[in-house]
Amino acid sequence: MLVGLPTGVINFTTVWISALVPHFFPNTRIYTAIALTMIPLGATVALLVLPSTTDCTNCVRWGVAASTWLAQLGSAPLCASASLLASNVKGNTKKSIVSAGFFIAGCAGAIVSPYAWGKKEREKGNENRDLKYTEGYILNIVCWTCLLAVFSIYLLLIKRKNRFRDQMAAEGYLEYATGGQHDENSHTQIGVSEDSDLTDLQDKGFRYST
Repeated sequence: MLVGLPTGVINFTTVWISALVPHFFPNTRIYTAIALTMIPLGATVALLVLPSTTDCTNCVRWGVAASTWLAQLGSAPLCASASLLASNVKGNTKKSIVSAGFFIAGCAGAIVSPYAWGKKEREKGNENRDLKYTEGYILNIVCWTCLLAVFSIYLLLIKRKNRFRDQMAAEGYLEYATGGQHDENSHTQIGVSEDSDLTDLQDKGFRYST
């Protein structure tokens, strides 16, 4: 239990980093998320590669301890993903559906993932237990790698979409101008704009946050 004490402080720090870096340096949100995702990924790889603490030097033991702290830094990538959802998903209906899907996916992962840890120990008994939790580490590595791929692909797609819309706006297409959906032709009913349910794909004046 004591070995995990620094994790909370480091998690707290990285969450603030994920918020402050994009605040002071605009259009760096996804880059920050990618960098923060590489920390637990690298730490998990280190835990998989390093020998168990039962037969290693003090230097390696501290490496295992530090990797244990860093491998649990999942809060910052989670916060970055949630902030991208809030900024880049437009439309009341679409945002509600995507938010619900995000929550359900997180819950499903939290329920399923623990079964990958200590599976051999449960099946084969203590004499053949997996001290390194190999299956759990591999699952973590796969998940972090997939998240990195999603961030990278998403960044390329939305940057291309933003460039296209900027180009169309420069050519004089008013619907592609920033805020183009909020002109004199917009309608309001019962205090709510009828354009408020336009998705980010339908609103040509919308620009994605990167």
